[in-house]
Amino acid sequence: MKKTSLIIFMAAIMVVGVLGTNYVSDADALKSKNGASPSTDICGLMLCSDYPGGKATYQDIWSTAFRSSTSLPVSNHSDDHSEEYSTSKIIPSSHNADQDFSAQLDVFIHKFELDKISSDEALEGIKEVHMAYVDARIASDIIDGVGDKFKLYNKGTFDAATAVEAIHLTAEPQNVDPEYQGALDEVIHKFELDKISSDEALEGIKEAHYGFVDLYITSNLVESIGIQLNIYESGNDSASHVLEEIHEVIEEEESAMAALLFVDDEVMVKELPPNTVDMPAGAGVPGCETNNMCYTPTHLMVNLGTTVTWINSDGSIPHTVTAGWVDGESIGLDYPGGNGFDSDFMSGGAEFKHTFETPGEYDYYCQLHPWMIGSVIVT
Repeated sequence: MKKTSLIIFMAAIMVVGVLGTNYVSDADALKSKNGASPSTDICGLMLCSDYPGGKATYQDIWSTAFRSSTSLPVSNHSDDHSEEYSTSKIIPSSHNADQDFSAQLDVFIHKFELDKISSDEALEGIKEVHMAYVDARIASDIIDGVGDKFKLYNKGTFDAATAVEAIHLTAEPQNVDPEYQGALDEVIHKFELDKISSDEALEGIKEAHYGFVDLYITSNLVESIGIQLNIYESGNDSASHVLEEIHEVIEEEESAMAALLFVDDEVMVKELPPNTVDMPAGAGVPGCETNNMCYTPTHLMVNLGTTVTWINSDGSIPHTVTAGWVDGESIGLDYPGGNGFDSDFMSGGAEFKHTFETPGEYDYYCQLHPWMIGSVIVT
């Protein structure tokens, strides 16, 4: 018998079984068959005692048939959607959509950066988050941009690791210029120290520039540098002069970024409760260490037994508070001498507390942004 016919047939029996008193003039008489007591259960059109396998088998058959006949259909998405994806664990938010979306992606991106998951696993998680927002009909330039990167991955333009990198920059456009600028600065500083020639410096700048272009990532700064490189490649200007122009563009961008951290020439530091360390806006951008603005205060002195609180005020950018030094052999809970600590990922607005029970100096840093370093001195 075909599955559909079987389900219909069984459903009919179920109706009779449930509403048996409407069709059997004397239900108690049926229950009294073969001397059964009036409390004996009926399984379809017979006593459960007569049903092959008994009442448990009967109920199992019904529950299985009912679930299979009433299961929800699987959404049939386009090439960017997978029928195997379940977005039940992702809760899309239309309020502050970009921040929440980026923060949810960061969970997978940063695990990949810390080698806790593979690029393929990171993409699986990222895709699940993206699909949840698409299915909820929540859209923005960032959400659409991540979708575009998936299309490039599906076309074979990106491999998995490159796709994760492209998605990371797309989801956090505020970090595009700082990371791009940092890559260029490294080359320019070598030139300023006479370690490389102007031609070599421009070749290095081209490599960094096209690294972003190949990821389909752009910004006003990226476009401005691109114009200068086009002038250089056209042969209409000398390498040294083009390099000076590029340096000037970068310095203007640095000044604009620095201005965001100052008011009336004073560094912006919010008032904090005692024994509290803040991770202010901009902590996730290279350069905050030059003004001790990654953790504020960067160096904190406390008495033995004090509980220190760290607060992430850096928007939707996650951070960690991890005992030890970058590339150290023993970090976090394995910090030498005991009393180690590790906050794991702290999303925007999150707090982390640790009580210091042993005197000494404790260095710590952010595993996601290693230029962020601080220390607690316990006396």
